[in-house]
Amino acid sequence: MVHSAKEFMREAVPVAKLLRSINDSFYGAYEFDKHDYAEGGIAADDGEGAPREKWGLDLSKKSTPRGTWGDSLIDVQNHVLYHVVSNAIRHEQELDNFFEDVRPVSQIQQVRDNLSNAWRDEFALNDPISGSAADRMRTTEWRISMAYYAIFKSHSALMRTQFDEITDGSPHSGMWMKHRSEFMEVLGNKLYVFPFMFFPRDCGPHSSKWFDWTVPYPIQDEFYEDQQDTLQSIAKNSLSTIHPQASEITWEDNQHIITFYDLLLVLRHWANYQNGGIFSRLYGEGYIKSIDEALRLITFTGMTIAEVGIIMARGLDVVEFEYNWYRQSCEEGVSDALHLIERRMSVYQQAFDS
Repeated sequence: MVHSAKEFMREAVPVAKLLRSINDSFYGAYEFDKHDYAEGGIAADDGEGAPREKWGLDLSKKSTPRGTWGDSLIDVQNHVLYHVVSNAIRHEQELDNFFEDVRPVSQIQQVRDNLSNAWRDEFALNDPISGSAADRMRTTEWRISMAYYAIFKSHSALMRTQFDEITDGSPHSGMWMKHRSEFMEVLGNKLYVFPFMFFPRDCGPHSSKWFDWTVPYPIQDEFYEDQQDTLQSIAKNSLSTIHPQASEITWEDNQHIITFYDLLLVLRHWANYQNGGIFSRLYGEGYIKSIDEALRLITFTGMTIAEVGIIMARGLDVVEFEYNWYRQSCEEGVSDALHLIERRMSVYQQAFDS
């Protein structure tokens, strides 16, 4: 059966719109109002603006003039990286207390294996690194799967820092269920960042588990509280918009979509089991770019959360050890596979080396 434009609109466009909403939401969460507090902008009592460089990362504001990030995507990823790392440092004591009871070191190889496997999946999503969105989105369904598996495997590594058994039931939904109760509900915004949060709900058993979004960029203390209120409202509204869009994906409902991780599992199901003809009809430059950028932002964010969590649980040496082996393999084989983790590792080594 040939898939008509009408069927494409019914079965594929809801996913494209969902990913476009996610891509757009990074502006409100990470870039909104940032210019007001830059050096030379709004000044604190000491007459100085907030710094716009840290660990070699340019933290200046980026925008989406044509609805997509374009060349600014790497900068936005770096802004996420800055926030996850600086936020973990800010909450170092609470994270240390949470991770103080860790598994025997003899079990650590599973953590390393899961992590480097996730790095490879992240590369598969982004390959060709220097190519275009159109190049990558020729296999949209596979890219969605790679984004999911990079996040799933990296968080499996994070879970293995604490548990021999990392699921409560099925391999995927069971792991996310245990991760939600054992990690997210306890750590909240000490480790997790937008959009990897609980979806805000007005009622139900998980309605009280929404945790606040914080200011993700340098800002003077006297402006922090007001700006946090603004950004919390934006983040909550964005997730409230994203959540019901999941129900428009065919044969899925959104009752079990409690966190952003649950939404990713729904997307993986859609990509793995939808009729293949739908993907070949994916067209429209705006959709293609939005899907590509959203997947790369989501995956970079999820990987950073997991990696920083592992560092806080086991120390930088554990991640660095696996990175050195992975780097050697990449240098002898496909060097582009090092591109993303190399950028994050440079920041981890500066921030956590002590």
